[in-house]
Amino acid sequence: MKRSKLHKTSKREIPKLHRKAQPIFNRWIVQRDKRCMHPNCSKTLDQGWQLQCSHFWNQGTYGFVRYDEENADTLCAAHHAANEQLGWEFKKQGEYRDWKIEQLGEERYKELENRAHGKGKYYFQWSPELIKEIIEEYE
Repeated sequence: MKRSKLHKTSKREIPKLHRKAQPIFNRWIVQRDKRCMHPNCSKTLDQGWQLQCSHFWNQGTYGFVRYDEENADTLCAAHHAANEQLGWEFKKQGEYRDWKIEQLGEERYKELENRAHGKGKYYFQWSPELIKEIIEEYE
């Protein structure tokens, strides 16, 4: 009985820990890149532009890679926007994907795709301990 109650408590803790870990990881990515990674953009953090962390594979749907550095890039607000003309969100199977393959190379892109889909050895479950490690690593 105690074990079951402990398991339920730790499962309830996971969303709260994700809410804490995600902004910490996102800030780390922006600090890593310091500029919009879109090839036609020159906006930088030093210039005071609002930069955001973009997840190539969506963090909600593809939770296996929500804290994967290869899955995250810094974009300015305009290029991160979900609009067809500027935003890369609509171009993940086109322009953004092509850039990602160029950035990582075919083999690493394929590995990222496999991690995103939790295929084979990449399948795992988030635990409070794993998320706490993420927080510690990127804080």
